[in-house]
Amino acid sequence: MRRKVSKIGPSTLMVSLPSKWVRKLGVKKGDELEVQEEGHLLKVQPACYAAKMAVSLQMTEHTSLRRSLNSLYTSGCDAIEISSDQRLDVVALEKELAQLLGYEIMEHSARSCLIKDVAKSSADDFDAVLRRLFLIALNMSEESMTLLRTCDHDGLKRVASMEQTTNKFTLFCIRLLHKYGYHTPQKVPMLTNLIHELERVADIYRDICLHGSTLKRVDDDTLKPYAKANELLNNLYSMFYKFDESKAHSYSKERRALTDDLRKAITQKSGDHLFIHYLISLLSVFAHLEYLIFYS
Repeated sequence: MRRKVSKIGPSTLMVSLPSKWVRKLGVKKGDELEVQEEGHLLKVQPACYAAKMAVSLQMTEHTSLRRSLNSLYTSGCDAIEISSDQRLDVVALEKELAQLLGYEIMEHSARSCLIKDVAKSSADDFDAVLRRLFLIALNMSEESMTLLRTCDHDGLKRVASMEQTTNKFTLFCIRLLHKYGYHTPQKVPMLTNLIHELERVADIYRDICLHGSTLKRVDDDTLKPYAKANELLNNLYSMFYKFDESKAHSYSKERRALTDDLRKAITQKSGDHLFIHYLISLLSVFAHLEYLIFYS
């Protein structure tokens, strides 16, 4: 439907609300509306409706607590009332909430609890958190390289644990996209896929670190392709924020060449085949990121 813009006074522009929408939601004179900018679009809803993003969750023996909470969290839900026929395991609940930024238990009894989002998030948070996801992956790559050279097992385990922070920021990014959208709406599908691929990158770096923490020594033939893979990740990060077509072309050639070398290496009798497998998996995710960054 279309609406004509009217002008009131010297500078105020006004547009009428559709009567069918007004009746459906019970909007009346004096009510407040929540207005959100999404690129060239405006999203309008009653303020009372925006504040009521609450759901009830009935727990049974077949309910997956993690799956249910993660789904409600990423959908943008602000409050969850949980009830159960059995005693709630508050310790297990708090453990799951530790991965959900902003969620806290506000009230609880033996068989029920109320979870609310106490963080004051906004659409403006998204870009900073996305950059943080990239930086965590880069940090894992750089630190693990140094620690693998010295076979610092404790250090490698510490770097592996950074993957948990990635999980937390991944869920938060998806929540922000679902709740507020993005200033360029057509980029939302690409960004959603990008976030999940960055999570996969951190997963593989975690596995590499845990594997490295079991080794007495990592030889140079393994570390050299690892250094090249890390450099490719750094280039992806740079091109996401400042795309260069000529660099993108050379990047693709380097990634394919390194992948071919590793596939040949894994067929040899010598070498750390598990480490090589992780590197091939890492480059496969880089290929997905390459497509999203270069062609979306």
